[in-house]
Amino acid sequence: MVERLRYPGGLRLLLTPNRSLSWRGNVRIWLLLALVSGIIAGGWALAGVWFILPFAGLELMGVAAGIYVTSRNCQRKEVVTIEGDTIHIESGLNRKEHDWILPVRNTRLESFPPTHLSTATESVWPTGNNRSHWAIFSTTPTPMPWCMH
Repeated sequence: MVERLRYPGGLRLLLTPNRSLSWRGNVRIWLLLALVSGIIAGGWALAGVWFILPFAGLELMGVAAGIYVTSRNCQRKEVVTIEGDTIHIESGLNRKEHDWILPVRNTRLESFPPTHLSTATESVWPTGNNRSHWAIFSTTPTPMPWCMH
C-alpha cells in the first residue's frame, strides 16, 4: 500500500504490504479453527480414537506459527523521501534496518505491470489501470540488492 505523508521539504511516501486482516482478526480466525478442530478431535477421542488429540494440537501449532510469521512480515515498512536532488529510502521491521541515499539525477522510477491481480499494488501515480509495480534503480556504482514493489 502506498500512502503519501505530509512533508514540507518534498515528497514522502510510506510503503507497506497489503494486509487483509489485522492481528486481532488473525487471532479470531485461529480461535475459530481451534474450536472446530477441538470439537472434531474431542468427538473422535470420545469414540475411542484418542491418539488424534496430539495431531490436532500439532496442526493448530503449525497454523499459529504460519499466521504469526505472515503477520510479522506484513509489518515491514519502507519510507521514500524525495527532497531536492536526493532520494532517501529507509526500510525495516519495527526499526530502521536499511538506509539508502540516492542522487535524483542518476536514479529512475520504473513501472512494471503486475503478473496477476493478487500481487498488484495501488499506485499514487496514475497509470492505465491504476495498478502497477514500482522499482527504483540507480546508475551509481554502489550495488543495491533490493527492489521495492
